[in-house]
Amino acid sequence: LSRVSGIKLNVEFLKSGRDLSDRAVEIAEHAIRTQVFNAFETLRGQIQERVTHLHSDSILLKGATASQEVINIARETTDFIIQDIKLATGELEKLIVAGSTMLVDLASMFNSLVSFQFRDWVNWFANLLECQSSPFHKYRFQTFLEGQMSSQRQKNGSTEIVKMDPLSPITPSFVFSLICVANNLVLLLPGLNITDSTFGDFKASEVLQRAAKGLLRSYVRLSADSVSPTIVNGIRTNCQGVNNVEVSNVSPYVISTFTQLLATRDFVKAIIDSDSDPEHVPLELPGYGESRSYVRSNKRVQNTSHIQKDIERMFEKKIEIVASISFKTDSVIEGILRFILKAFIETMRQETFTINGFQQLEVDIYFARLVVPLLVENTLASNALLGQMMKTAESRCVQVSHLESADLENIARSGMQELSL
Repeated sequence: LSRVSGIKLNVEFLKSGRDLSDRAVEIAEHAIRTQVFNAFETLRGQIQERVTHLHSDSILLKGATASQEVINIARETTDFIIQDIKLATGELEKLIVAGSTMLVDLASMFNSLVSFQFRDWVNWFANLLECQSSPFHKYRFQTFLEGQMSSQRQKNGSTEIVKMDPLSPITPSFVFSLICVANNLVLLLPGLNITDSTFGDFKASEVLQRAAKGLLRSYVRLSADSVSPTIVNGIRTNCQGVNNVEVSNVSPYVISTFTQLLATRDFVKAIIDSDSDPEHVPLELPGYGESRSYVRSNKRVQNTSHIQKDIERMFEKKIEIVASISFKTDSVIEGILRFILKAFIETMRQETFTINGFQQLEVDIYFARLVVPLLVENTLASNALLGQMMKTAESRCVQVSHLESADLENIARSGMQELSL
């Protein structure tokens, strides 16, 4: 303790004639507190390096081995983080033991100090993970919250919660790797027994679970956004159709979209169903601020006037595009699928379709109805959105002319063969 620098003695105290032994507790407390702060600041720097390495290892993962590589990378990163925590807290335990042999009264005081700093570190780490999903995440700069470490106080009153620069690019495989790290630490952190003191109502596992919820929501949006440009360009290209040429196949962009969805399903399923992955508590996501779509609450009437449609829309049953998502394959894929189908609908509303363009959409929608049950078990919301797609196509077509049911079936089945299903 005598070698710890930065201890300044008050001049007025020295002039008072009191013995320095009267300040023994104060001096020891200052020295150990400084070391505790420094230890956790060093730990933060080490964790940022771990996340940076995880990013570089995971952003380009593709193909059949991607899911296993994500599992391995997340496990390796988790092991390094646990080692960093043990090293930092192990040195602090030695310091506390040394200080408490001189001053018994300090033992409980510094146990509480380490516990408080560890609680702040968990909050900081959870924020760090979430912030990697977007360079504009709210936790990068926000009003100071008690219990969250602030590295730098800003002049405008806000506090920089995470100082790490945004990593780029942000890919679905990288975000899913972070989800795996958070879930691994949910199980491992409680077993570290950082100190004997309790955290009160604070539970590290709950904080990390909330971070995993946010990352899971980001993964769903990011995966859907990766195919949205294909959808937009495909609809705009096909809206006029080919004059005087009968529709004979499913649109290539539709097959490409569902091919990517099938690959995503295999990727997610391989990770979630892995024997190395422990059981997970469902991550129920809040429903604030999400987009919504609609389905008829009663049978559609045949009146096509704009006024009638506006009146009917007032009584439609709402379907949440982002509903409750859990760490399960079916739930994750259903969330992505809802975003994709909503992108179809919103793009269709901006276009006008010829007869050929409408019939091509009719084939594509029929094909989607065949593929959706192969992606998810619960098809209620997806079928409702597909029904809305058909209704939107009819409302945006110059002259509606439906294909025969047998023709729809044959063309859609041929598209299924291209998916090797």
